[in-house]
Amino acid sequence: MLVFTRLTQKMVLPVVLALAILAAIAFPAESKPIQIGNRFNSHSVRGRSGGAINSGDCGFISQQPSQVVNVTQRVNYMQVRVRASGGKPTLLIRGANRRFCSLADDVSGVNPQISGVWVPGRYLIYVGDRTRSRHPFTLTISK
Repeated sequence: MLVFTRLTQKMVLPVVLALAILAAIAFPAESKPIQIGNRFNSHSVRGRSGGAINSGDCGFISQQPSQVVNVTQRVNYMQVRVRASGGKPTLLIRGANRRFCSLADDVSGVNPQISGVWVPGRYLIYVGDRTRSRHPFTLTISK
């Protein structure tokens, strides 16, 4: 039988809180997937750019996507754009057997965006950063 002393009881709460904080940092909450069809208009999500994974040509990303999108039917025009406050943001989209990458423009300061025709499928959207730093961002998806 395990007997807790007062000292042990006082140590349990800080240890549990520390583990919870570490878990939140290592495994950030994933946004809920959204469905995009005829009635979709726009959607925004906020988060922090970057992560520990080097995507190659599209900067550093987190393990979990910033947003998951399920396109239920062909969309003739849709735009995904990122507004970040700091760093060198990137936009990486994986899905429908394709991979798209957009980088922030250093000269004009334009934030990354990808637009065009979207075929049905599941898309994973990552907001990364070329400098491996993490900055607040807003990701907007609109038709």
